[in-house]
Amino acid sequence: MIYIDLSLLGNLAEMLRSRIPSLKIITFFHNVEYDYFQQLIKIEKKLRHRVTLGVVKRIEHSAVMHSDVIITLNRRDSYRLKDIYGRHANEVLPTSLPDTYTPQLDRETGKLSDTNRLNLVFVGSRFYPNEQAVNFFIERVIPYLKIPFSFNVIGKGFENYVPKIRHSAVNIIGKVDDLTPYYEDADFVISPIFSGSGMKTKTAEALMYGKNLLASDEALEGYDEVDITEAAPD
Repeated sequence: MIYIDLSLLGNLAEMLRSRIPSLKIITFFHNVEYDYFQQLIKIEKKLRHRVTLGVVKRIEHSAVMHSDVIITLNRRDSYRLKDIYGRHANEVLPTSLPDTYTPQLDRETGKLSDTNRLNLVFVGSRFYPNEQAVNFFIERVIPYLKIPFSFNVIGKGFENYVPKIRHSAVNIIGKVDDLTPYYEDADFVISPIFSGSGMKTKTAEALMYGKNLLASDEALEGYDEVDITEAAPD
């Protein structure tokens, strides 16, 4: 048995199937990569992405055809595999992460920042869906905020990011060694993600810290609603 942790290793699955027909192959799809690259084309409009799209589809099709078991993060991706390649996933395994949060702030003394100012935080490394989200919030939401606030953008790569619109309340921080103080200090975690596939780990992370989350449908994809009154033990 072999476990392949990326659908873009479809050529490996095909090679293994031809050499060892009895081998059981399990492939985990973090995304539907074909959809991911289609969205990349719409946003970045680069010729190389159009060339890559055909290669991605062929490789991902090999992963589907030569895997005994396919795992996706959510039902949407399973349905998309059926639409594109003619096969549903065998299992849906939502994203998870260990609960490593240990409160650090003294709750009696309050937050680190100015308590009269609403503290908004975006967390994520700099790649196109996250940069698109930050641009959207700065350009389309911030102009309508009429209360004192700060908006901190945290994540690897954003230290080199310069927003098109400058605002005194926007702090581009970039990579940090420890996210906990920024999460603890946040009133709201902002996640206006509009593109991508799979599930967003940043959503689980914000929930782990017990934060209020303002998120798009895409950022919440795969997170089923739970009635906590029913889920709570007697």
